[in-house]
Amino acid sequence: MKIAFSYIDSLDHLRYRSIINKLRTRGHDIYCLEGGDPNWIDRDWLIQLLELDKLNLYKPELDILNVDVVVSTKRKNAIRDVVGKKYVRLIPSLGNSTQNYDPYFNLGFDLILTPGTEVQQLIKNYKPDAVTKVIGLPMLDAAFGLPETSKYEICYAPTWNEFSSIGILGETIAQLSSRFPGPCLFRPHPTLVRRSPHWVSLFKDYGWEVPSPVQTLGATARQCGIMLADEGSGTIWECALLNEFSAACRNPHATETPLSKDVGKFIHILETPDDVLNLMEFFPHCKAIPKKYCDYRGLATTKCTDIIEQLVN
Repeated sequence: MKIAFSYIDSLDHLRYRSIINKLRTRGHDIYCLEGGDPNWIDRDWLIQLLELDKLNLYKPELDILNVDVVVSTKRKNAIRDVVGKKYVRLIPSLGNSTQNYDPYFNLGFDLILTPGTEVQQLIKNYKPDAVTKVIGLPMLDAAFGLPETSKYEICYAPTWNEFSSIGILGETIAQLSSRFPGPCLFRPHPTLVRRSPHWVSLFKDYGWEVPSPVQTLGATARQCGIMLADEGSGTIWECALLNEFSAACRNPHATETPLSKDVGKFIHILETPDDVLNLMEFFPHCKAIPKKYCDYRGLATTKCTDIIEQLVN
């Protein structure tokens, strides 16, 4: 089979990586193509990630590439340079905006793959005729098998859009480095790095490490004592699934998403700079997150690849 993966977000390869590697071991031909607006991704960083897996961005020289299956994390009309017999949308997280659930973003897909039944039902609420299957979160599979370590004392992983807490809590969080004897990690979304580089400079000034991400945030969560991520983003769910010492940073101006209201049921919320400064005085464990939010933990990659193979067989 020929299977194409459309790259529309800078983080897409971290989401696709385990699926691509599994499909390659099964003998399928893989094509990685840029999609969406050329300004949406950090191309140089993406190319470096692909090269780690001996892959490259495919550019059709003349005709549009024809494949059996096209996989995307975003809407179908953002896919470029490839035509498929079947189109699959991979819902990459439990957060983000209504893009995960809005009918416009799910038009034209033969199949939508969701982390759990909660997201599956939300998609059905918006688009009753959507064909969906639950697979879990493939990008977290490897992380579930990693031992917990304390390579970093704390990690702050803000997103870049309206859900970001960095404008409200960022400077206070940066100052936390003085309270920890070991290294602290700043892991912003790549788009935030491009659009607001002054935040990178600020955290570096306070002694935080800011490496280029080459592994999923879930894997990073297994290496940190404390994880902080935004309430409205998918990263806070990934953190809490893999590190019980995770807290959600709230932006009170952000629009509530279908799942952001559920975060507080399981994860401690930080709303103000004072909450951040008092972080070490009271830090409750995250509650166990039910499988309806994320199923097939550690098995999602196999589940996903089996389903993709069955689409055209």
